[in-house]
Amino acid sequence: KMMNILKLISVFLGLLILQISILNNINFNIGISIFLYLMFILVLPNKIKPYLLLIIAFFAGLFIVVYGVEKTGVFESLIESTIINTTFHGITGVHVLSLIFSQIVSNVPYVIIMLPVFNALSSDTLWLALAASSTLAGNATIIGAMVNLIVIEVASKNGYEIKFRDFFKPGIIVTIITLFVSILILYLEYSWGIIS
Repeated sequence: KMMNILKLISVFLGLLILQISILNNINFNIGISIFLYLMFILVLPNKIKPYLLLIIAFFAGLFIVVYGVEKTGVFESLIESTIINTTFHGITGVHVLSLIFSQIVSNVPYVIIMLPVFNALSSDTLWLALAASSTLAGNATIIGAMVNLIVIEVASKNGYEIKFRDFFKPGIIVTIITLFVSILILYLEYSWGIIS
C-alpha cells in the first residue's frame, strides 16, 4: 500500500515539475529528465529488468548534470578557447572536444551542451563534424556512449565479463582512426564545395 502511495506521489511530482518547466520557460530538458527519473525510479521498477532500470536512471541523471553544467558554464572556457570553424584546425577541434567530453558526460549529453554553440555557428560542415565526432568518440570507453553500458550489462548477465581496460584498448585505437578519417572526409568535402 505504501508503494502505491509513493508511485502516486512520484507521478504527481513528475507532472508538476514538467508543467512548471513548460509554463515558466525553464529548460524543458530538465523538466522531462526529472519527470522520467521519478517515473523510472518509483513507478516502473517491476516492469523493467533491474539492470536496464539502473542504466535508464543513470542516463536521466546525466541530463540533470548536463543542465547544471550548462547553467554554471563549467566547460565554456575550454569550448571558447577551441577554434570552432570550417578550417582543418576547427574541424579537428570539434573532434577533439567530442573525444574528451564524451568520456566525461557521455556523447548524447555532450551534444546537448554544444547545441547553443553550434546554433550560433549555423554551418552544415560543423553540424556534421559534431554528429560524426560525438558518435565516433562514444566508442573510446565504456562510458563514452550509453549503448556501451547496455551492451556491457547484457553481456555480464550472459556470463561475459568486459572490463574497462578490455574495452578501452581496442576502443581508443578504433576511435582515433575513425575520428581522423572523419576529420579528413569532412575537411575535403568542405574544401571541394560538397558541403557548406
